[in-house]
Amino acid sequence: MVILTDTNIIIDYLRSQDKQKTLFHRLFYIEDNLPAINLSIITEIWQGKSMSEKKELNFVEKLLEGFNIYLSNIDIAKKTGEILRESRYQIDFQDAEIVACALYHNLPLLTKNTKDFKKIKGLKLFDY
Repeated sequence: MVILTDTNIIIDYLRSQDKQKTLFHRLFYIEDNLPAINLSIITEIWQGKSMSEKKELNFVEKLLEGFNIYLSNIDIAKKTGEILRESRYQIDFQDAEIVACALYHNLPLLTKNTKDFKKIKGLKLFDY
C-alpha cells in the first residue's frame, strides 16, 4: 500500500537512536508498504538544522530514494487554496498542500498530527 507520510513521521525516524523501534521502520521495512511524500514534505525536512551536516544529508537523500514523490499540479494547487479557505486559515500552507496531495492521489495520510487533519472532509488518515 502506498501511504503519504507526513514530515513528523519521517523526523521521528531520523532522530531515533533505535530506528527499528519506530513506526516508520515497522510500516515500511517490516510491513510491505511504500512511503510517499510531496514537495512540501521535502521542504520541511530540508529546513532542519541537521541537514547542513553532510552525513545527515547523505542519509536523508538515500532514504528518499525509496519514496514515491508526488509533484504538485494545478488541481492540487486549487485544492490547497480551497482547504486553506475552508479551514479559515487554521491550517498552514504546507499542511494544506500535503492534504490536497493525499486527496488528489486518493492516498491515506500517515501523521501524528491528527488534530489538524481529522477535520478535513474526505481525507483518509492511516490508522496505525
